[in-house]
Amino acid sequence: MATRRYRAAGPAAPPGVDALPALTVSQAIVTTPTTTDTAGGTVVLEAAGGITTQTSGTITTDGAGNAAGGEVLLVNATSGDITIGKAISAQGGSSGTPNTASDGGVVTLINTGGNLVLNEAVNVSRNAAGVNDGTIQLKASGDITDGANGNLVGNTNGLVNAVSTGGKIVLDRNDAITTDGHSVAKVSLETTSTTAANRGIVFHDGDALEVVTATATGSLS
Repeated sequence: MATRRYRAAGPAAPPGVDALPALTVSQAIVTTPTTTDTAGGTVVLEAAGGITTQTSGTITTDGAGNAAGGEVLLVNATSGDITIGKAISAQGGSSGTPNTASDGGVVTLINTGGNLVLNEAVNVSRNAAGVNDGTIQLKASGDITDGANGNLVGNTNGLVNAVSTGGKIVLDRNDAITTDGHSVAKVSLETTSTTAANRGIVFHDGDALEVVTATATGSLS
């Protein structure tokens, strides 16, 4: 299973201390295997000044054949936003001959230093032959918001687990524009701040939606 790990290269730092500034992804990252019946690989992006995906910076870790999507983990450690400007895909069985193991993967976005902004789709869908969609996990010390194109996808039984420790959660795909809402089956949404001026929760989905209690999943998160 392929793994792609990227860390923002910072200026000189004292021994034993990593200096990780902002990280910008402008070219595609792909860990989809070429061998059939193989799960998607893993992608880990780490920074300490924000993470932005833009231009051609899609992230794709789909499974091949009778295998699940992979796992994506983005972590920002200090001041700066995570802005998803290009699509992330961890779908099951995107090529070859899918079957019952062609499930969705896991995408985890963690920002302990700011906001989380979703301006493009995150897709953890199973293949039609698979059984389970995957999970999208979102955590930020600031707000968690989206734009009109920031569709969260896993509409069979996929889960969005979102926690803001210092702000609000507004995942409505830009309510000022006519959209169908998100495309997931289950959500677990929580704001934990006792001091934020706005710690409200808004979530729009295109059809049936179940509110559940969720726990973290994935080997990376």
